[in-house]
Amino acid sequence: MRRRWAARLAVLIATVGGAAACGLGGGGGGDRAEPAFTATPVDPCVRQLTDYLQQFLDGGVDLGDYQELGLSSSEATALRGLRREAADLRSRGPLPPDWVSARARASCAEIARAESSATPKPPGWP
Repeated sequence: MRRRWAARLAVLIATVGGAAACGLGGGGGGDRAEPAFTATPVDPCVRQLTDYLQQFLDGGVDLGDYQELGLSSSEATALRGLRREAADLRSRGPLPPDWVSARARASCAEIARAESSATPKPPGWP
């Protein structure tokens, strides 16, 4: 029993080692450089606003309470403004291809700037 287990372990180690040497294991082998994804503090906000705005543009109705959506008050206000702006632009024609993501990123950057420059609140409620 021990020999079978040891043999299987040896095969596994050889397989993983061989894959890493060939650059298949995600370790740094190979000549191609893969870009590293670096998230910014604004990215979660952008993802949420983009997703909810796209749902609205795709014919969705009211998305409900902003807290149920996981949005802050600032994000909900931005989403409402983007919905109005998108509806106005769509009444004149189709939206530019990257309009939703670009406007969501700009709105989230503005929210982040406002929150970073806000006076800190004392601990406690609210």
